[in-house]
Amino acid sequence: NRRIFAYQFTKKEMVKLPKFELGGGKGGSPVQEDDVALVTLYGNVFCCILHREDGAVTLHQLYQDSVAVKHRLQLYSPNAGISVVDNLLVLHHPDEGVSMVYDLLGGSEMPISAPLATRIDWPEGIVPGLGGDLRFFYPDVVVDMKKHVLWRVVLDLEAICSSEASDLDAIAFLQRRRPAAHAQCPRALSLQSMHTMVAERRSLSALHSVFRVVCQVMREQRETGLPTSMSFSSHEAAPEESGFIDTTAAPTADDILEVFQRLREEEAAPPRYLLSVVETFLLAAQTEQLSLSPQFHAFVASMLARMGRPFQLQQYVQHGGLEASSGLAVALGEMDPRAAPGMGAASLRMYSQVGDYKAQTEGLLAEGRPADALRVLRKHEVEDVSPSAFLEAALDAGSPGLFLAVFRFCSWFAPGFLSSTAPRYAQVLDEIQRDAR
Repeated sequence: NRRIFAYQFTKKEMVKLPKFELGGGKGGSPVQEDDVALVTLYGNVFCCILHREDGAVTLHQLYQDSVAVKHRLQLYSPNAGISVVDNLLVLHHPDEGVSMVYDLLGGSEMPISAPLATRIDWPEGIVPGLGGDLRFFYPDVVVDMKKHVLWRVVLDLEAICSSEASDLDAIAFLQRRRPAAHAQCPRALSLQSMHTMVAERRSLSALHSVFRVVCQVMREQRETGLPTSMSFSSHEAAPEESGFIDTTAAPTADDILEVFQRLREEEAAPPRYLLSVVETFLLAAQTEQLSLSPQFHAFVASMLARMGRPFQLQQYVQHGGLEASSGLAVALGEMDPRAAPGMGAASLRMYSQVGDYKAQTEGLLAEGRPADALRVLRKHEVEDVSPSAFLEAALDAGSPGLFLAVFRFCSWFAPGFLSSTAPRYAQVLDEIQRDAR
């Protein structure tokens, strides 16, 4: 009664795994059916065995041609059961009313949180109270055989995270969770944790460690193209089983930007400290070679302008601290020149840098520089800018010579100009000619 024959059923076939002998327990006690479960954790297959008399649980990893004991966990009560939820091993202790959760990915054989109280969701018409004959079925079903009630195990992620040793541990744990397997959204919990850390002014080193973990998952998601308290519930739908990390649990950079924007709107952190936090995230993103959205860089630029740091803003723009884009150029061009001097010119240079010559042309016209705008238009063959925009800019400049030069250029190079646009400026031409006499 101590020899194990294991079979794994996949969608395509049945796989016979190596048989193996169990080590001797106290008195060589036989292994019962309820003591053995074949479980999958992060894509690895384990034979999980409860040694009730020894007070231990062993996990034997099954390979194609061998078996090896990988983990040995403490069992706190002989009356225990096993569940697996989202690659987490759960040891239930019904007599004590608690469950222990283990995340074996990192190799630790300690529970990831304090014992979690078991809350039982009783269906209507059933008198609360366990019947004393609970059966645990892999992966996450519990049945009261006497009362004929079936539950599905659901994890309370918030309770687990609140008892983690550190914010870093909690957020790293959440990145490995599949959203479809939980009632609570791992991404939302991650963002709330980061919001709390900033609001409570945690150290920049602690925040940097958290940002590195999140940015690493973002990078893995980009490279792979993948989206990467305990309770019994009688109403939850069965989660889809998977052996891999679903990285959709990870926040995006735009999610984190929304956290920073909310912190600024709420004035939940001093501007100087919040700017340091944002720069810490930029450093983590650059380390993982992540490209952030123009909105993110525009947010940093607006913070520097609001704080009266025009020199630092210029340094960021000139030396690549902010990634050039048309979106950032728009934000720079819209800044108050008194708060951020020189950003108008920087905006025009950035349009040229990213190849948005139409926007550069329109920006030059807005600054009353039609001659420079014509040079850009002709050099880069810019289209879809009306000749009248150049003529109006020349008129606003108040220089008859400039207007005549622009008019002449348009008559030479703008198809249909003389028949469509030129007649509207006949009176202007007459006035210029009269003044010339």
